[in-house]
Amino acid sequence: MPVAFLEKSNTAIFSNVQSDEVTLEDVSGNKVATIGLKGFNNLLLWHSEGSQMICIEPWQNLPDHKDKTDVEFSKKAGLTRVVAGGTYELKRAIRYY
Repeated sequence: MPVAFLEKSNTAIFSNVQSDEVTLEDVSGNKVATIGLKGFNNLLLWHSEGSQMICIEPWQNLPDHKDKTDVEFSKKAGLTRVVAGGTYELKRAIRYY
C-alpha cells in the first residue's frame, strides 16, 4: 500500500487501502478503537502539532499533489463518479473498546 507523508505536516496518506478496517492500539497493545473502511479507497492519519490526539480518516479522494495547484475538480485523484440523479453511499463505523 503506497504511503505518502505530506511535507511539513503530521499527516500520513495510505492510498489504495485493501483492508475493511483499521484498529488503533495503545502502547501496551490494548485495542482502543476499530474504524471501518469498507468502500473507502484511502486512509489519512494525522494529528495537530502538540496534540496527543490522532485522527483516523477514511477518504475516497486524495489531496492534490503538492506540485499541482488548482486541479480541475473532475480530474482530481480518487473521485467517484455518480450519474445525474444517482446516489452513492458510504458509511464509516467506529467501535470503541
